[in-house]
Amino acid sequence: MKGNINIKAFFLSSKQLFTLLLLLLLVFSYNTVPAEENFKTTTVKVIGTGLFDDDNNMAKARGEAVADGLVTAVELVAVDIMPISSFAENYPALNKFFNTYVDQFINGYKVLTELRFKNEYRIIIQATVSIARVKQGLETAGIIYLPLIEENNLKVPEEIKITVNGTSNLVRFVLFRKELQKFDGLSALQLEQMEFDKAVIAVTFTGDAKALAHALISKTFDSFSVNIIEISEHCLNVNLAHVRNLIPE
Repeated sequence: MKGNINIKAFFLSSKQLFTLLLLLLLVFSYNTVPAEENFKTTTVKVIGTGLFDDDNNMAKARGEAVADGLVTAVELVAVDIMPISSFAENYPALNKFFNTYVDQFINGYKVLTELRFKNEYRIIIQATVSIARVKQGLETAGIIYLPLIEENNLKVPEEIKITVNGTSNLVRFVLFRKELQKFDGLSALQLEQMEFDKAVIAVTFTGDAKALAHALISKTFDSFSVNIIEISEHCLNVNLAHVRNLIPE
């Protein structure tokens, strides 16, 4: 009846109440961030992946790919503001947290390109992430992070070895090396080992392996993508993945 009110609608489950309180805490905690810090953002380019279900639902797979890409964008920012060891140790909690509240940290995004490959939907996204909100979110959620020391005046050139997989396509590998030489802070590049589908490159880079990995992820290549497999102190393991089967508009 029109005048009746469903009293049950006003009651929340304990799980819903916890979620609501955490969201409110996140929102109000941002007010403690200095005004100039609220506008501090960074833009990253990432790849998101979604899977097709048995019904071959493209809209659902695309939505999963977008969500996956946005979470990856936020995680890239988080790994820049906390030590890699702490990030790795807390990754299960971080991943769950960012999947739940990803919209709180994204200022905007745009789709650069997308494709279907077998049972996957892949999408390249350029996302703008609020650095201040990521920091505040980590603190609010109780995930302690230790800010990295500013290295603007402390960076020294380091030798980093890059193991490149997927080099059987020589054109792709040559393009990768050519673009790598253009990176800021890279002063030397030497091919140390070349096999059928793998190569090892030694580079001198002003920064550590994590900084170089971030630069590689942020770079958009025309005919292939660079996937980071492993990062250690002075080594990178990457894979050159061919981008194909673009979906026409």
